[in-house]
Formats: sequence, structure tokens, C-alpha cells
Amino acid sequence: MKKHFIIFFAVIIISHAFAQESECEISYQKLVDNLYFDASHHFLAVFVNLDYALSQMRVQDFMLRSMKLVHHDEGCRWEGANHWVEEYRPGLSVGNDIKYLKVHYYIKETDDTPMYSTHIGKCNTLVKCEIVGSPTLVVQFLSNYWEREIEIGGPSKGEKAHLDFMGDHIALYHINDNLYKIVITDNGRNFNYKCNFRKKE
Repeated sequence: MKKHFIIFFAVIIISHAFAQESECEISYQKLVDNLYFDASHHFLAVFVNLDYALSQMRVQDFMLRSMKLVHHDEGCRWEGANHWVEEYRPGLSVGNDIKYLKVHYYIKETDDTPMYSTHIGKCNTLVKCEIVGSPTLVVQFLSNYWEREIEIGGPSKGEKAHLDFMGDHIALYHINDNLYKIVITDNGRNFNYKCNFRKKE
């Protein structure tokens, strides 16, 4: 009887553990559905500690549809095994003073849940993102993408402005008069996307 009780108790514990894991398994679709209403342009994403495909696709849509910037194929390349760069320019870029934005994705392979269930192998998890380029375009992106109040200054040296969204810390830097940069990193709030956007049973 005692042996049966121990086995039964062990089964209950294991079942509870698997249930918790199932409940906390991330559902990217539910996350996307929630983000859809968080900005009028409907392309809002969160970046750090999630599959890079989520932010890459949504940033690309925002660049093309909202900012009317064209994907510049010659400026898209790998700069190392874990560093992907995409470049965007206005549709009519003439002369020497060509405005542009470059998006730098810094990724690492993890065992996290990928965005697509058909994905095989490791997940390309984003650890940092930088958006670098012409000052007017960088400021336009910062102001219009998150559609939230931006605070002047920031907790880190050199930050000219910043905001926090979910687990992301978004900071604006002035590199020089011709170059601004947005850096997106983990804000240390330990935002749990898996439990906040769990699958519907």
C-alpha cells in the first residue's frame, strides 16, 4: 500500500511539472495578437530573448509599409556567425547624401521554443539589436515604432533618450552629427514571455 502511494504521489508530481511546462510553453501567435493592438501600425515586436524571426519580420514590414524604406539587398550580409545586418533606404535615393538605416541583429543558438513549430534544430535567439543610420530616420523610427513616451537621458552613460517595453530596454545614442543609433538590450526585469503568453488549452 505504501509503495502504491509513493508511486501515485510521484505520478502526480511529474504530471504537475509537465502541465506547468505546457502552460508556460511560448505561443508566438498569442504574443503577436497582443502586440497587434499595442501600436497603430500593427508591426510592433519585442526583441531580446525571443526568436529573432519575430522582430526581423515585423521590423521589415514597418520599414517598408510605414517608413516607405526599401530593402537594400547589397547592404544585407552576415558579419560573423551570429551577426546579421539588413539595410534600408528611401525609395528615391540620389546624390552623395543617401539616408539609410541598418539593423544589426546579434543572435545566439539556444534550446528555446522557435517561432515556427516546423523549425528544426536550435532557436536563433536575439540577444541584442542595434538600429544605426541617418539621424532623421533613427529618430523617426524611435518615435513612431513603439508609440510610447520617451524619457530624456537614461540609466547608462551616453543615452540621450530611452524607454522600456516589456523585457526590452531601448536607448538612443548620438554617435556624431551624421549618425545616431538605437540599442535594444535586456532591461533586467526578467519578463517571462512564456508564462505571460501561454498557449490556450
